Amino acid sequence: MESQDEIKFLAKMLFEKYNTLALDTNVAAEIVGKSAITLKLDRAESKGISYSRVGRFIKYSVTDIATYLVGQRQQVVGA
Repeated sequence: MESQDEIKFLAKMLFEKYNTLALDTNVAAEIVGKSAITLKLDRAESKGISYSRVGRFIKYSVTDIATYLVGQRQQVVGA
């Protein structure tokens, strides 16, 4: 399966499970297997999953989470 197809598939699965296009830090952390603190540190260092700031809230799009997951898998396989 091509990377773009995998991303679309994963994003669709996440949307269907959570019924939203944007997830908060705690849910995103659970999905990628990291702590919310780690995601906060990643944001401070401008690395990790892309995110949006909505007022005082941080939101991760299901597409960005899917992109991150597919990218991480490919890095491990290609290492």
